[in-house]
Amino acid sequence: MPRGEPGVEALGAFRRRRLCGSGPAGAVPAVGVALALLLASATGWSRVKLGDHTPTQVLAGHIAGCLTFAAALLLP
Repeated sequence: MPRGEPGVEALGAFRRRRLCGSGPAGAVPAVGVALALLLASATGWSRVKLGDHTPTQVLAGHIAGCLTFAAALLLP
């Protein structure tokens, strides 16, 4: 569907509500982001502590995950 048709606008509004809840359009709740970073960091630390990965590998994976998440937010 070309941009501007009702179906496309409704889908965009649905995605914004799903990502943002009741917050302003385009904003991701800070608590969700903080929780995601905390869990990812804890998982990375455990992988290093168990000896499965090096700190460099964990940091590279963390950066790749953050970039992927940021790119996903930019999708229409």
